[in-house]
Amino acid sequence: MMGILPLLTVFIMQFAADFKSGEELETVRNLVYSAKEIARMEGGFSAELRRSLANDIEERLSLDPGSVLVEAANAAGSVGRYDEENRIDYTVRVKLPGTMAGARFMGIGEEKNEITYVIDSFTTSEYLGGY
Repeated sequence: MMGILPLLTVFIMQFAADFKSGEELETVRNLVYSAKEIARMEGGFSAELRRSLANDIEERLSLDPGSVLVEAANAAGSVGRYDEENRIDYTVRVKLPGTMAGARFMGIGEEKNEITYVIDSFTTSEYLGGY
């Protein structure tokens, strides 16, 4: 029985780690959604918007600089009407460390105890070209 107690403790700690990870993922989703809405109005993700999104995520989650990568292609379509070229593709990758509780106890090093959360999606541009 005493041999199982440390293992059960890890499971209890994992519940807290899962809750924390869920909160972090929700924060990332909310920040990406807000940036996506700005990109829709502006016709795409400007360099400033990409930089701002990455900085906001890193700041809110206390991540190391460079933990967030934002890639986006701006819409190249016609102004004022929808066509396939009004599509804005974007990908956001966030490295989240420490996702497994008791990793060292299980023999998992810090470099492997992380996940990369990826949002790979698109939206359509609503930019009307200054109208």
